[in-house]
Amino acid sequence: MTLTAIRFLHYTSGIAWVGATLVLALVVFPAIDRCPGTVRAPVMRALARRIAPWETAAATTVIVSGGVQAWLQHRLDGGLGPALATRWGMAIGTGALCAVLLVALGLSTLAPLARRFSALEDAVALDPDRSALGIRELGRVDPVWWRTRQRLVVATAAEIVLALVAVLAMAVARGS
Repeated sequence: MTLTAIRFLHYTSGIAWVGATLVLALVVFPAIDRCPGTVRAPVMRALARRIAPWETAAATTVIVSGGVQAWLQHRLDGGLGPALATRWGMAIGTGALCAVLLVALGLSTLAPLARRFSALEDAVALDPDRSALGIRELGRVDPVWWRTRQRLVVATAAEIVLALVAVLAMAVARGS
């Protein structure tokens, strides 16, 4: 029963983490891009305040519950080396590495870029001429805003790739 509860916690946290990332990147952010400049910054800030604690909790839960799950399954009894040599171990190691890299990417790149971009959006919102522009036009007149936005897009794409590799690794591990 304990292993089932840990798996449930691991899976639901993973779904929440990856799901939030995909919904934000593929649905919410493109919709925000179509909003006027006066709306984008407050919406982004409200989303960040609401989502960041949930994603942090989900990420922490995924990593901790994954470790507990591996320990409970006694897959590491012979030491880490032999376990990692199996298909299960390689998949678990890949998934765990992706999860750790996602956290590192979030803390080192995504969070600072999001804060910087939010400040740039605040400046746009205060300027009636710039706030009336669409994102492509704004990018032409404000190269700093555009470069920061592009870096955020690239970092988010990297986040999606890592998340999907982690999901694939977990599917492989589950099938092993």
